[in-house]
Amino acid sequence: MRLLMKYLVNLVTRDKLIEVKAPVGIEVTLFQQEKRFIVHLINFHCQRVPQGRNVVPIMYAEEIPPVYNIEVKLKVPFEVKKVMLQPQGKKLKFKKKGNRIAFVVPQVHIHAMAVIEV
Repeated sequence: MRLLMKYLVNLVTRDKLIEVKAPVGIEVTLFQQEKRFIVHLINFHCQRVPQGRNVVPIMYAEEIPPVYNIEVKLKVPFEVKKVMLQPQGKKLKFKKKGNRIAFVVPQVHIHAMAVIEV
């Protein structure tokens, strides 16, 4: 079902604002604040545990494994000065091609935030 939804979204939206290569458990949100963009990556990896005769297993997150090397591509209509991983204050390398930038978030344990300053 997810692949079908992905195909349909790709069919309708040819010029995407953001593209992220990550496992299914990573949720992505994008915000624009004045002269910066903020990409939040949240790791919702949970385990399903059957409970007795319950048909629907219960979700819980006792241990969340980190996800590594998440690729982000973002359409940015301005010149980008820098990309920072916050709150760590770590500068991320990025590549610019046309009106898009690409960068890699090295690890998302529970939450990571990339701030793109223009």
